[in-house]
Amino acid sequence: MKVSATPQGQIHLRTIPVRLSCLDKEITVVALVDDGSSTSFLAEDAAKRLGIEGPIQPMSIQVAGGGELSLDDSMIVEPILHNVTKSFSMKMQLRTIKNVTAELTMFDWKADQALWAHLKDIDFPKVPQRATVELLIGADHAILHDALEERRGKQVGAPIARRTRLGWTCIGRSMQPAKGPYSHHAAMCFITNDIDHLSELDKTMRKFWEIEEPDERDKPVISKTDQEVLEKTINTLQYDGTRYTVATPWKDENKTIEEKSKLEEKINQQLLQIQ
Repeated sequence: MKVSATPQGQIHLRTIPVRLSCLDKEITVVALVDDGSSTSFLAEDAAKRLGIEGPIQPMSIQVAGGGELSLDDSMIVEPILHNVTKSFSMKMQLRTIKNVTAELTMFDWKADQALWAHLKDIDFPKVPQRATVELLIGADHAILHDALEERRGKQVGAPIARRTRLGWTCIGRSMQPAKGPYSHHAAMCFITNDIDHLSELDKTMRKFWEIEEPDERDKPVISKTDQEVLEKTINTLQYDGTRYTVATPWKDENKTIEEKSKLEEKINQQLLQIQ
C-alpha cells in the first residue's frame, strides 16, 4: 500500500482568539481548545487586565507523568466569553493559574491555506497581537468543543479543520519548518476536594506543568543531506489548483553527471525499501 505523507513541520494544537468581558471591560485572548483537560484555566495576567476577581479555592492538579501540582491561591472567576464576531456568547467558570501553557502561541493557518485543497476557502481568524495562549478551554465546557463542521485532507497526516461556535480551528502538522527549541505541550488535570493532602508546590513540577522539554536524545536525528532535501521540498512545493508540484530534491547544477547518477540510484534504492 502506498500513502502520501506530509513534510516534517511544526505540530499545532487547536487555538483560536476569543473575547472575554466583565462589566465594562473587554479583552482579546488566545484560547487553547483542549479536551484533554477536565478544567478550564485563565492566566492570572489576563484576569488582572480584565479586572476580574473571585473567591480563592485551593486545588490539586494531576499532570502528565503521574505528578501532582497544588495551587493554593487559585481563584474562581466567571467572565463572559464571546467569539470574535460576538455572534455567540456564554458565561464561563474558570480557575486562575500563573501560566496556562508557557510560551505556546497561536499559529496563522492562513500561511498554509494555499498548500491544502481542503483548507483554501476557510475563513481562519486573524492572529491577535498578543498571540500567547492565556485561556485553556477544557472538557467542562463541552459545548465549545462541538464540531459544527470538519474538513479533512486526502493525504495521511494532513491537518484537520473544525468549525466550532467560536469559529474555525485547525490541528496537525503545518508545512512551515519547525522553529525554536523542539518541545511538547501537554495538559491533563482533575480537581480534588481533599485539601489536606496537598503538598508544598515543587518548582520542578511547576516547570513540568507549564512546558515539558525533552533532552537532546528526543530530537529527531536527520543528516545534513536529508535536511537539505527537506528544505528544498518545502521551499519549492506549489499547488496550481489541481495538483502539487515540487522540484527534484537531488537536482544540483554543480554536481557532475556521475555524482548525480550515484545520488539518484541511492535515492531510488531508499524509495524501494520504503515501498
